[in-house]
Order: sequence, then C-alpha cells, then structure tokens
Amino acid sequence: MNEKQKMIEGLLESYPHNMQTKDIAKFLNISVSTVYNLIKQDGFPSIHMPGSRIYLVPKHEFIPWYLRQISNEPAQETNN
Repeated sequence: MNEKQKMIEGLLESYPHNMQTKDIAKFLNISVSTVYNLIKQDGFPSIHMPGSRIYLVPKHEFIPWYLRQISNEPAQETNN
C-alpha cells in the first residue's frame, strides 16, 4: 500500500463502508447532484439499491477510483 492510499484511507476512516451520495459529496466537496453525475459515468463504483433512488459507494472500491482520478491513470479492465 502506498502513502497516497494510506492517506485517503485515513481521511475516509470515519465514513461508513458503504458510503451514500451525501458522503461522497462531503469528501469531494461537491454537490450531491454532481455525485449523481459521477455515478452515471463508466467506471465509477456504485451500487443502485433496487426499488429506490439510493446509490451506495463501497469505500474499498471508491479509494482506488479516487487514486486513479488524482493520478490520471487509466481504469483497469474488470472481467465480471
């Protein structure tokens, strides 16, 4: 684990394991509507709760996504 990842994990320590849009907005200092725009983008880690408007963002998937954004690395392919 590198220093940037440790730092981000420390900043997110008080956040729940499955963050809501309001948590992402607070961390990134953006509006909740901007978070919904992020959720629509390919590669953003989110889970839509069926039958609701709620999206959850697993912290363990958000951290690598965030690190890629701040380092401008391309997203890795996943095989599902």
